[in-house]
Amino acid sequence: MIQLTTNIQVKKSADFIYEFLLNLDKEKYCKWHSAHKDFTVIKRNEQEIGSILYFKEIVDQTVVNFKWRIIEITENKLVKMRALYFYPICLTIGLESISKEATIVHHQLHVGFKLKFLNLIPDWIIGNTLFSQRKRKSQQQHAIEEYKNLEHLL
Repeated sequence: MIQLTTNIQVKKSADFIYEFLLNLDKEKYCKWHSAHKDFTVIKRNEQEIGSILYFKEIVDQTVVNFKWRIIEITENKLVKMRALYFYPICLTIGLESISKEATIVHHQLHVGFKLKFLNLIPDWIIGNTLFSQRKRKSQQQHAIEEYKNLEHLL
């Protein structure tokens, strides 16, 4: 499994960031970062778990467009999503309050299988093509820019 963790300190409270994430619409998503191109709520569940969202962005000249299912939430602390894709991709956004007006966002992307025997060859291929070191650095830079941009949006 390929794990990519980016920690970003944001000068906003965890509850503001959490509410922003759960109340996204296309307009907010596209204003959030210039790489963001489209967003749609496909299915919204009252408790959020099971909701399906579509995101489209361009990172490092690569179009990234997946449907994501929210699989876990903890109010003001965590949003975890799994891509509806043939290969396992999971995004976890953890929110750690460090003061009333500051939060560390833990942006974690997990790509691949957790079981050792299933991940050796596929993860090597993915890690050297679709999710190369260059693309990982671009993804981390994108996450930093996204969450720093929230300081101006919220």
